[in-house]
Amino acid sequence: MRVRRPPAIAIAALLVVITTGGGYFISEPGSAPRRGVPPQSAIEPEGAQAFAARAVRPGAATSAAGAATEASNAATTPIARPGAASLFLDHRAVDPYALDRNGNAPRRALTADELRRIADEYDLVEDDLRGQPDGVALEAAEMDEMRRINPRLKIVRSLWTLSSNDVPLAGIEPGDNNHESWFLRDAAGDYVRASDGGATWNGRVNYALDPANVNVRLALGSQVRLFRRMGYDGALLDDVLPYVAAPGTPHARTVLQAHPINAATGAPYTDEEWRGDVLALLAKVREIAGPDTFLAIDGMTGSDYLSARGDTMAEAADAVVLRSFAASRIGPIPAARWLDDVNAAEEIAMSGKAVVMYAPGAAAEAPERQERIDRYAFATYLLAREGGAAYYGQAAPESVAPGGYALQPSYRMAALGSPTGRRHESGGLHVRLYECGVVIVNADDTSHQVELPGRYHTPDGVAVAGRVTVAAHHAVILVGDGL
Repeated sequence: MRVRRPPAIAIAALLVVITTGGGYFISEPGSAPRRGVPPQSAIEPEGAQAFAARAVRPGAATSAAGAATEASNAATTPIARPGAASLFLDHRAVDPYALDRNGNAPRRALTADELRRIADEYDLVEDDLRGQPDGVALEAAEMDEMRRINPRLKIVRSLWTLSSNDVPLAGIEPGDNNHESWFLRDAAGDYVRASDGGATWNGRVNYALDPANVNVRLALGSQVRLFRRMGYDGALLDDVLPYVAAPGTPHARTVLQAHPINAATGAPYTDEEWRGDVLALLAKVREIAGPDTFLAIDGMTGSDYLSARGDTMAEAADAVVLRSFAASRIGPIPAARWLDDVNAAEEIAMSGKAVVMYAPGAAAEAPERQERIDRYAFATYLLAREGGAAYYGQAAPESVAPGGYALQPSYRMAALGSPTGRRHESGGLHVRLYECGVVIVNADDTSHQVELPGRYHTPDGVAVAGRVTVAAHHAVILVGDGL
């Protein structure tokens, strides 16, 4: 019985990288790879020509003088990361041998080696001390040294915008007879809760702050101003959404446990009213903290951004975090939703804003999925990064406390160079050529084959030639062996 293969798709000149799990490529020894100048790509001819014109990999010295300059700089300057990635770190390690006042493991101070490694490998760092009353914050001198190592680096502190149960505001509650007007109420007059109903870091209720309240805006703005005085570049404001994230609404996320009433109208909040009040809150935060404050907003998915006026929220920020990017914590996502994430990331970047493509961590019941999610989402990031700053990060697996800082996986550090053109779609695959590589992502439910015109290797050094099979919901990044 003859096995019918999926149709093979010819792709020109690839010098590539990889983000597949093990075994997602097939080497065909019977297909003799060609050497020399690769043929033009039917998908991206300009990119293929630009790739063929390069005789050295990025970062290689092209003259004796260049080599001498590199040698002299090496003693004082960190080695530049070889890949195309700008990476985002959203946590610091905890001390597993200590407990804070609430019985949780506190964030610990970083060692000098950890500070250097983080500065070397990341371009955006979130110092997340929410729910960490005894966590050790980064010191101004530490942040200055990290920026000396990596002048591109930005460091931000996290702050909830919907919940009062953050460390700076933890003592403020509806029942304190002083701050009742700070909180949202529902149609029954009850205070609205802002959480999924799970346990909180200190056992207290997460009540939802009213974005229209002047004192709420002043309190959040003052907190971000304090972050600036501590040495941070700005803040990451969490749960910034372009709609009322309440039950019974047609939106992706539910953050509020009841639909809030707009105090100005006495009627349930509309999405348009909500956007207006949140935008005014963001404007006040920037006014108080200073015009040069770096503000990142977190809360939206790609679908939120495209279909729920997320672009209006982005106008008030410097960076937009797209959460659950390109994957889910329990399994593949539909191709249409995956494409929303890609399109949203491209649109944000082309608008001049920074974008953080933030992949989910694996579910507690399936921790083995962590690397597979990361590989697939990182390849999608390489497809989508456009224009200005674009960062990639992945959440830690559920129920796993942040530990030490392992080295970046090889597929994140592969020497792709810069993209030579934009993403193209062909035969169910999404392809993008880089100066020294190619990225291929299969968001479909069926596998596809690609003919390779030369010899390649994975970032781990495994040779690949002939053709590659890209399984359903997987991605390939290959590095070329030279021209």
